[in-house]
Amino acid sequence: MRTFLFGLLLGAAAGVLYAPATGNRTRSLLKDKVNKISNDTADLLENKSKDLNNRLEGVKHNVNKAVEKARPRIEEAYDKARSQASQVKQNVQDAVNEAKLEKEQRSA
Repeated sequence: MRTFLFGLLLGAAAGVLYAPATGNRTRSLLKDKVNKISNDTADLLENKSKDLNNRLEGVKHNVNKAVEKARPRIEEAYDKARSQASQVKQNVQDAVNEAKLEKEQRSA
């Protein structure tokens, strides 16, 4: 697209140099062409911006949908891990208590 615009400007400049028109007419035509290119570029940028925003919204929607779909499995895994950690903690506490009891029995 950049190359196209550069070529367009170069062609317009060459046309102005070789055109058999008066200076005022040539300047007017050149001004019109520059304005058209400027407007076309602004329109192109606006359209691309809207397109990118729409795509971004689609991506955000898909990510949110995937997160909501995965949420129950994540919560289930979290609950299971928490339960297992609690069980390990209880097993460690039982082992500590048992070791203390054995020590007290040997001391007595």
